[in-house]
Amino acid sequence: MSFDQNKNQDEILRRWTEKYRSELGPLLPFVDDPDVAEIWLNPNMNVWVTYLDGKGKVKTDIQIPPSQSNLLLRSIASRLGKTITEENPILSGVLPDGSRFQGEIPPIVDRPSFNIRKKAVRIFTLDEYVESGILSPDQRRVISEAIKNRKNILVVGGAGSGKTTLTNAILQELATLDPKTRVVMIEDIPELQCPVEDHVNFYVAHTERTDVSMDVLLRTTLRKTPDRIVVGEVRGKEAHVLLKAWSTGHPGGACTVHADDAREGVQKIYDYANEAIVGQINPKSVSRTVNLAVFISKTPTSPGRRVEEIVVIDGFRDGEFIVTPIETKGDS
Repeated sequence: MSFDQNKNQDEILRRWTEKYRSELGPLLPFVDDPDVAEIWLNPNMNVWVTYLDGKGKVKTDIQIPPSQSNLLLRSIASRLGKTITEENPILSGVLPDGSRFQGEIPPIVDRPSFNIRKKAVRIFTLDEYVESGILSPDQRRVISEAIKNRKNILVVGGAGSGKTTLTNAILQELATLDPKTRVVMIEDIPELQCPVEDHVNFYVAHTERTDVSMDVLLRTTLRKTPDRIVVGEVRGKEAHVLLKAWSTGHPGGACTVHADDAREGVQKIYDYANEAIVGQINPKSVSRTVNLAVFISKTPTSPGRRVEEIVVIDGFRDGEFIVTPIETKGDS
């Protein structure tokens, strides 16, 4: 692309951003607030936000009428090169600022609804997690020692539980403990932030012209001389390549997985890895490779999320993984 074409694209993005920010109206302060993690509009026109600083989920006094929300949805659809209509009432994508957008219109909802999950602009440290009550001091120590000793860490949680934010805190701790390490990261959507100077970010690409899966990127990663490999979220057969990488000279990594407790998270890694082969892998290969599982969940009261358990994986017996809790909620 020529300089003039780049300049033109920059101007188009600038104009769209100005339009988008004006259409956000009363939501703009929340979009600009680094302590806000997510903003959503329900079909009843009420707006809710989730804070990272301990306030948790908060219902605002803002209501957005369908005329305004429809305008915003169609503007975002245009930017994403998509349409949102009665025949195609769901809109998903990544905004230019890195935020994830999910929106719906009738007939699948009564009125327009959407979620804006912001890309983290602030990295919280493990010390800040302790100060806010999300981590106990002993839990912080366990995670820090695991990073220092090059253990593989699985961050487990449900949707919106803060898995990515916690992984960013782990990366921040890694930069402090091992600043000269080389980190290769793989994500669907750019969310992880690595302060380590020597790092590479790979992104899954599924477009009309490009089709590069996470599985392919993991194989590419092995040729990039990584010391540690970090994956934004494992959702499929790429787990098999990740386990191999972690167990053959690249320990000390991290990844996230969607599950309702630590044991289920480990089981999902095993199940996903089996999707890549005929038959089944030895479950001991999982228990030997995934050294630590950290489960974080949302809470209805302040601080809004909490690390509920940290477990080590001690083997596999009677069809399930044996996990031993190191710390539980409330320990200090």
